[in-house]
Order: sequence, then structure tokens, then C-alpha cells
Amino acid sequence: IRSGYDLGIEKSRDMGASWLCVMVPEWFWHFFPLQSFLFVSRKEEYVYKSGDMKALFQKIEFVHKRQPKWLFKRPPKMQSLHLENMDNGSTIDGESTTGDVGRGDRRTAVLLDEFASVPSDEGYKALASTRDVTRCRIFNSTPKAASGACYDMITSPDV
Repeated sequence: IRSGYDLGIEKSRDMGASWLCVMVPEWFWHFFPLQSFLFVSRKEEYVYKSGDMKALFQKIEFVHKRQPKWLFKRPPKMQSLHLENMDNGSTIDGESTTGDVGRGDRRTAVLLDEFASVPSDEGYKALASTRDVTRCRIFNSTPKAASGACYDMITSPDV
């Protein structure tokens, strides 16, 4: 994850972009100390819902269950919207997209998944509330319209 800029990913269905956007921060979380990530999606259940592969945290859980046990000295601590690496202090947290998402926080990177589906007023507020949280925001979304916060962020990143 390269620090210092925002990245907009215009994806199509079934290309695996959400998996990649989740697995890269998981790799940093797994192997580098004191990393702190925030996963954001339109609804809280799209961030964490046990057993639902559409949820971002479920993708991590799926991979962790299939990794060799020796990769963890101690098992990770997983709560509904919080994942902590007990070996190195790295964390991944989740929130739904609101106008105050991440406000007052500091993160290594923030993933905003399916950002085009967020209503424009909340989207613009979320852009403002996450602007100073990190130097690396990742906007991963299937395009919806040629307007709104996601469109403006992708076409003119100075928003």
C-alpha cells in the first residue's frame, strides 16, 4: 500500500477486486507490526456478517481458516468489526459509510468498498471525514452514475 495518494478502482462484477482490496491490507496486517486499517462499506453487514461471503471481514476469515497454523504464534482476535493480530499489534476495523466515518482516526489505509452506492450527500461527507485519517484511501466500486462523490473522486482526485 503506497502512502500519499487516493486510488479509485472502477470494477466490473466478478473480477475479484474486493478480494484484492481486502487481501493486500491483510498481508500488511499479518506481516508488519502496528498497521491499522479501516474497511468501510455502505452497510455494516457488508463489512461484517458471519457466514456471508459478501462481507469484507468474512473474506479474511475464509483465508485465515485455510492458512497453516504456524503462521500465527497466537490466534488473531476477531470481534464483529475488529480484527487484531495478537503477535504484532496490527488491526483492521470496520464501519458503515456515514458522514462521520473515521473522523478523528489515524490509519495506515482506508478501504471504501462500493462507494458509488453511497448516497451523494453521505458520500461527500465521508470524503471530508476520511481526508485526514490516512494518506492512502482506496475507493473500490462498480460504477453507478456519472455524478456523485465516487465519480468526482475518481475523475478529479483533488475532491
